[in-house]
Amino acid sequence: MFASGTMLRMSFLAHQRNLLHVLTLELKEKSENYGIPLDKAFNRLAAEWMGYQLEDNFFVDGAHDKGIDFWFQSDLGFDIFQAKTHVLGPDGELSLC
Repeated sequence: MFASGTMLRMSFLAHQRNLLHVLTLELKEKSENYGIPLDKAFNRLAAEWMGYQLEDNFFVDGAHDKGIDFWFQSDLGFDIFQAKTHVLGPDGELSLC
């Protein structure tokens, strides 16, 4: 038997809330450990979640960065990333709204 559209939507929303909660916890931890704001912590965490283990010099987010937040050099060339983050809501959690 197949799940109804409503059940699938409820499951998706539950997984989304869980993922956002885990992301929020890891962002706060990384921000505290590195002593950096959440947006900079997000760049580091995003790189880690994508499998990159980058040194500090790969994170170039700041004034005159030409839109580059972090980069990685490979045999095929360069992977260049720009990330957009959200602020924490009044409940201390990330919100996509």
